[in-house]
Amino acid sequence: MKSRIAKLILVIALSLSLAAASGAALANSVVLSGVPEYEWYYGCSPTSGGMLMGYWAGKGYTQLLPGVTDPLVQSAAVNNNIASTAHITAGGTYGTYLGHTADCIADFMQTDNGGTSGANIATGLTAWTSYAGLTATTTYSEVSYFTDGTFSYAVFENEINTGRPMLLNLATYLISYGKWVGHTVLAYGYEDDMFQIRLSSSTGYVYLTVAGFAVMDTWVNGTGQTSWYDWEGDIVTALLIDGVEWWPYVDLSGYSYGSLYDWQIISGVTYQLVPLPSTLVLLGSGLLILLRLQRKKSSEFIKN
Repeated sequence: MKSRIAKLILVIALSLSLAAASGAALANSVVLSGVPEYEWYYGCSPTSGGMLMGYWAGKGYTQLLPGVTDPLVQSAAVNNNIASTAHITAGGTYGTYLGHTADCIADFMQTDNGGTSGANIATGLTAWTSYAGLTATTTYSEVSYFTDGTFSYAVFENEINTGRPMLLNLATYLISYGKWVGHTVLAYGYEDDMFQIRLSSSTGYVYLTVAGFAVMDTWVNGTGQTSWYDWEGDIVTALLIDGVEWWPYVDLSGYSYGSLYDWQIISGVTYQLVPLPSTLVLLGSGLLILLRLQRKKSSEFIKN
C-alpha cells in the first residue's frame, strides 16, 4: 500500500512538473523558431540537412534551397534539393550518389541506399553550401566515450544559444534486428533536467536526470520508434509539448541498452554560414554612418 502511494505521489509530481512546464512553454527551455518539419526522404541525414537548409533559407539565405518559395513547406522543390531525380534513379532501393554529377544534398553527403556516414554529413553540408554559392564552416565530433571526441551537451547548448540548429547522430541496439542502427535528426532547442532515465550497467541500474532536446526526427511526431525506461522501469516515449517534440539527451556513456528504441547521441554536426551576409550588411551600414558623421564633422569644422 505504501509503495503504491509513493508511486502515485511520484506520478503526480511528474505530471505537475510537466504541466507547469508546458503551460507558457517550458520555463527554462530555449527553442529556436522558424524550423521546418520535413518527413524522411531518401535518407535521414539528407532530410535533416534539408531542414537545416530550410531554417537558414527562412532567414534570408534562399540560395540554400533553389526553387523553393516557402522553406517551411516540404514541397516537390524541397524534396528535389534533398534527393534529386538523378540521385533516386542512380540505383539501389533508395538511390545513390554514385554514377552521376552531384546535384542535391544526398549526393554531396555521399548517401548510398539511404545511409550516410557521420563525417560525410559535415563535409556534405559544406559542399552543398558552396554549390549554392555561399560559404559555411562545419564541424563533426563524436562524444568522448565513443572515440575520445569533443562533442558534449555544452557544445550543443552553445549552438542553440547562438541561434544555430544542428544535426545530432544517434544509435540504438535493436534486439529484433540483432544489430546497432543509426539515425540523424535536427535539434533546435533544449530544456535542462527534463527526463529521468534508467540505464543498465555491468553493476546494476544507473539512474540519470538528463536534459531534453527539441527535435525534428524526420518521422511523424509521436512516432513509436522512440522509447526509454524511467526510474520506475516504465516506458518513456518522446514528449509532445505545445507542438514541440522532446527527446531525452542521453549520450553514450558506457552503459548497455535494452530492446527499446532508446536512442543515444554519439556525435554532432555544427553548421555556421561564413561570412554571415547580415553581419556584412550591418558592418557596411555602420561604416557608412561613421563615414557620413566624419564628413559632417569635417564640414562643420570648415564652416566654423
